[in-house]
Amino acid sequence: MAETINVLALVKDDNRYIFIFDDDNIDEMLRQFGRFAGDSSLNFTWYDADLMREKARQLISKVSVIIPFTVFWASGYYP
Repeated sequence: MAETINVLALVKDDNRYIFIFDDDNIDEMLRQFGRFAGDSSLNFTWYDADLMREKARQLISKVSVIIPFTVFWASGYYP
């Protein structure tokens, strides 16, 4: 099965934050949002961190299921 890579981006004023992570590293990514929010030298707030956390959780909660046509055929369902 192919590994899924997630990408989140936030553009705020002149700043661009791009986060790339896989499902196995979601916990580290969530911690990174908090570290960015706590860094006063960045234009990244706790509101931004919360928004990005929610978007990250939405990304990994989506489950892609590919069901071969033969499964439908065997079950008697004909699309």
